[in-house]
Amino acid sequence: MKRVASLVVKGIASLVVLAVVTACGAPDGPGDGTRRIVMVSGRDDHGLVASQTVPLRSAPGGGDVVGRLPDGTLAQVRDVRGTQVQVSASGVTGWVDDFALRGELRLAGPPPGCRVRLAGRDLPAGTRVEVLSLDEGTARVRLLDPPRTVGTLAASDIGELAPAPGQACPTAGSGRTAGR
Repeated sequence: MKRVASLVVKGIASLVVLAVVTACGAPDGPGDGTRRIVMVSGRDDHGLVASQTVPLRSAPGGGDVVGRLPDGTLAQVRDVRGTQVQVSASGVTGWVDDFALRGELRLAGPPPGCRVRLAGRDLPAGTRVEVLSLDEGTARVRLLDPPRTVGTLAASDIGELAPAPGQACPTAGSGRTAGR
């Protein structure tokens, strides 16, 4: 009976770890819904910038600050330990709480209409995407809503939030997106 109970506990622990890795980012995930690229966010629960930069630490849950990433930086997930995620971007690798990471992002292109072209389709600002890969300021993304199209666009067209009605489209260098 003890052996069965032990196996059940180990099975539950494995499911919890799998759920966290799937939600936050599997470093070697196949791109099938696991988040490998995330956005570092200095925003609070209301979407307001609370910090222009997010500190990366040398160890999960603490340690020295090894670098800072600007709000809106796209980063590669390297490792996940509980709610702590190791990310790399702009030549810096460090640990951050998953509260400061976003895997579901929004498209918002240049003025005047903030629309983005992906795989031959014009998409409105606010279209939900997942970033699958980054390469020299270009991002490969998958739409999160049907038809779940995959395509390539400028990383600068990706942000945490879409512009509110009446708000101007984001511009390069606004701190809203990465690709730097």
